[in-house]
Amino acid sequence: ILSVSPGLLFGLETEVRKVTGKLRVAANRFNKDKDLDSNDAFFDINWSEKGERSEFSLVSNNSFDSTLSSQVEATGNRTEERKQRQKISVNPNYAYNYDARLTLALGYRYEDVGFRDAAGTSLVDYRSNELLPALRYRLDERNELQVNTRLWQLITVPSDLDKSRSTFKSGLVNFLYNQAIDESHNWSAGAGFYSINENTTGNRINPLEHTERFNGATALAKYQTKNEYGALSFIAAREVNPSGENTLLLTNRIGMDYTQG
Repeated sequence: ILSVSPGLLFGLETEVRKVTGKLRVAANRFNKDKDLDSNDAFFDINWSEKGERSEFSLVSNNSFDSTLSSQVEATGNRTEERKQRQKISVNPNYAYNYDARLTLALGYRYEDVGFRDAAGTSLVDYRSNELLPALRYRLDERNELQVNTRLWQLITVPSDLDKSRSTFKSGLVNFLYNQAIDESHNWSAGAGFYSINENTTGNRINPLEHTERFNGATALAKYQTKNEYGALSFIAAREVNPSGENTLLLTNRIGMDYTQG
């Protein structure tokens, strides 16, 4: 594969406000399989405002890319149906520092994912709404405990009458411990529990409605070290993600990220 990916980064920063944006396009060409060629585009916005005791942030990640890379990155699922995917994601978050130790936060995330030319494939458009309350308690200067909750509704939107429409309603509670070893090293570890109610309508082939409930556990472990010119991080996680194929996937993820300037 040959990938050419020029990008443009812009921003504005003051003592109380920071706004950054990134626009990037990518031309991907495969030497032995031209059917995999794709032209992708990405547009991200980050906005934060600081008050005396509060902070507001808004993150928007938007992309038009191929499922060849996006599905593997998001879920670990290597789909054989390689189509262009359009994603719009908006995530505002408000945090209030009750005192020097306790912070209360409330976030919301909206995501809409659609697939181009998906007729005859298993790919199904979906949209999700998430409410994300959280509590952070600073034990001391280096140690912090977080309690994160997630109320999540995901609806699949098939255009084919032979496919069912599914609604997933999920509740998740996660406990996370963060420790800054020093200015350059930190680690996090945590676990959570989730419960998912699935309701799938009937379709033209199978008119029967299907309901089911799932329970399980999630986990996260992360270590990061950085210096003036580079960073290294390791992550291991167990998480639930939409698959893009009318289902949810429980994904086990192991990763490493290395940057050197």
